[in-house]
Amino acid sequence: MEQIIQVYVPFPSQETAKSVSQEIIENKLAACSNIIEGSSLFTWDGTLEEQVEYVVFFKTVINLQSEIVAAIEYIHPYDVPCIIVKKVLANTSYYKWMLSVLA
Repeated sequence: MEQIIQVYVPFPSQETAKSVSQEIIENKLAACSNIIEGSSLFTWDGTLEEQVEYVVFFKTVINLQSEIVAAIEYIHPYDVPCIIVKKVLANTSYYKWMLSVLA
């Protein structure tokens, strides 16, 4: 098993999630992404909000962490985007594929 990072980022629409995913992948900051629809509850300006969001799970290598976070912060439509980075283990063949597409 090899250590990689998974970057969790919710977006306001499926279209935005897809376009940001495409940009991140085309710029070789992530090998792939998964987009999952979900319901979010949060407080904004003192009010409890509920909305549908599209969560993107980006998978990339550890040495691209700073670059992917900066890119997401720059292009994300939210004033305060949620970007959570987690170190995870991936099987070796997947890790090698990631290295090949990120080269």
